[in-house]
Amino acid sequence: MILLRYEEALQVVKDICLEESKRRDQATKFVLQSYDSVLRKQREELIESDNDVTIVGYRSELNVVSNVLKEAESLNVNRFGFEETTSGGTSQLCDIESGEEDNWKLKDYIHQVDSCVEVALQRQKECVSIELCKIDARIMGVVPPKSWTMLRKHGPTPKSEVKSHKLTYQDKATQTDIIEEDTLEKIFNTLTTLSMKVDSMGNEIEKLKTNEVKLKSEATNQLTEQCAELCRSEDFKIPELEGDVGILHKPVMFINLLL
Repeated sequence: MILLRYEEALQVVKDICLEESKRRDQATKFVLQSYDSVLRKQREELIESDNDVTIVGYRSELNVVSNVLKEAESLNVNRFGFEETTSGGTSQLCDIESGEEDNWKLKDYIHQVDSCVEVALQRQKECVSIELCKIDARIMGVVPPKSWTMLRKHGPTPKSEVKSHKLTYQDKATQTDIIEEDTLEKIFNTLTTLSMKVDSMGNEIEKLKTNEVKLKSEATNQLTEQCAELCRSEDFKIPELEGDVGILHKPVMFINLLL
């Protein structure tokens, strides 16, 4: 896969820069050169070896070196206002025991150029990681969810339809997306269950309210009938309201007194 080869080539280029940094720290007397200068020399060697059948695999490295140099040069211009020459402006040679002022100026310049190369390498790495994540996301879309765990543990099997893509499920960004999706699904299911329970409780409450109203109505009717029976008796008659009118109003008056 081209992106995976490119990612490996990025690591090779990074190792070349780290090797140069170690050489500076360990040597007591050496020729100063920036990462930019080292990578230009590496590019020249790769171009010369490009026709060699045994080094065809280094073409990814050549692409990485060229892209990093181009982006570093652009950063150099934007940050510090000067442009590299094609002969390698940072390939100036300087003995560490020569003029102290010129030596410090050169060191400062090399440090500036090195920082541009480091930033360019990091940006290239981030771009590759994003593209790999996109590919993983597309592949995950055609793989059944139940198979995700097996694929993350064992990788693609020979019978897998996606074996040629060399899935890299250890990528942190992809794992984070999967965890977030699982978490959101669990939260949604929990909220749905709670909503159903709340609806059920609401129905029960409505039933209780209906039963309460019904019971109150039945109790009121029973009380009204009992009061009517009581008012019809001789002992509960009121002289000024005797007759049919008095009999009809007495239960109501009595119920109002009770309520």
